[in-house]
Amino acid sequence: MKAGHTRTQRIILVVGLAVLCAYLASGLVRRMAHARQAEEFAGARSSYGTATVVSVVRETASNPEDIGRAWALVRFRGRLYTARTAIEPAQLEPGMKARIVYRTGKTGSIAVDRVEPLAIQPSGNAR
Repeated sequence: MKAGHTRTQRIILVVGLAVLCAYLASGLVRRMAHARQAEEFAGARSSYGTATVVSVVRETASNPEDIGRAWALVRFRGRLYTARTAIEPAQLEPGMKARIVYRTGKTGSIAVDRVEPLAIQPSGNAR
């Protein structure tokens, strides 16, 4: 037997290390981006607006008794935003106007927290 590694074993080792490093780096970058976003919107007040629904995604629940989550893509002030939560998603159709709850960050960036049909009344704490 030879002492040392064959060329194939070295290639596998290098590729494995590269994949491991990429995996670790992506987790670090994701955490840094989340922290930066949290800082951007810290203390931001919620506001209401009207946006156009582009698409609605409904996640199906694994248990038939559970209600699946839903989110939507909306066009607001000429840009596309992902609304983290869709209220009454069955009533939201692409192209229709909907009410959104959004926050404006320190640099002017916008985060859309919720989208709902215009007929639903606001639920309190947003201004």
